[in-house]
Amino acid sequence: MKYTLLTCATLNYLSYFCCLFAIFRSHKEVHSLQFSLLKLNTLALWVSGPVLIWNSTPHAGYLFISVVQLLCLAGFWSTSRIASRNQFTTVYSKDTPVKLVRSGLYKYVRHPFYLIYLMTYGSIVFVAPSMIYSALVVSITALYIHAARTEEAKFQASVLSLEHKRYQDETGMFLPKIKKAG
Repeated sequence: MKYTLLTCATLNYLSYFCCLFAIFRSHKEVHSLQFSLLKLNTLALWVSGPVLIWNSTPHAGYLFISVVQLLCLAGFWSTSRIASRNQFTTVYSKDTPVKLVRSGLYKYVRHPFYLIYLMTYGSIVFVAPSMIYSALVVSITALYIHAARTEEAKFQASVLSLEHKRYQDETGMFLPKIKKAG
């Protein structure tokens, strides 16, 4: 089971890496402190995740976390197709949004990529607990929240501001909103 989990996690990391070059286009990218921290934190997670899995003691949670990793992989690739068709830019790019995507996982959450990444990284904590790795997950969560808010501010400053406000009212940032009955 350890090798299954290691394979699933590694496939996720490789997919995320490949899509940096194949899916997201750069558009007047800002090399801010947050962008640099995001890259360094991501690299640390990509290196340490497989090492932690490799060094961990197999247990019953491996199967469940392998399934979570596979769901993340499937969600990532389905969302990547949407990103590719709509020419998404890299995080912290200085572009003006021209379209609001509400299909696929975007029907349920405004930032499915960040949710998928956090599920991928966070799930490893359950099978291979580590204080340093946990701190990296907390750190990258804060960075993704900042990145999401930055992206949403771009929408609010665009011609799509009213449409985006409705979208915010209907969907959660990282988790689906629970609709009230009646």
